[in-house]
Amino acid sequence: MPDQPGAPDDDRTPRRIGWGWLALSVLAAVAAFLAVAVQVRRCVEDPSGGEALCTTGPALGTGGWMVGLAGACLAVYAFRRAFARR
Repeated sequence: MPDQPGAPDDDRTPRRIGWGWLALSVLAAVAAFLAVAVQVRRCVEDPSGGEALCTTGPALGTGGWMVGLAGACLAVYAFRRAFARR
């Protein structure tokens, strides 16, 4: 079929890897992992003399989950852009 405007891309079109996008996807994935994976232990002393209440969670707190989710979305987007047809 001759080249026509609006014709769908041929499956035989070679893909070129976008190395910058690929690097961004790796960096975003690492940042997202670290935002959620780095754990800290927080303890609150009982004022009445009882045992302390301790919890473990991400070092960035609740914001760590948001940073992790945003980083994961950015990693997926950048990975798709790295391998998109041009």
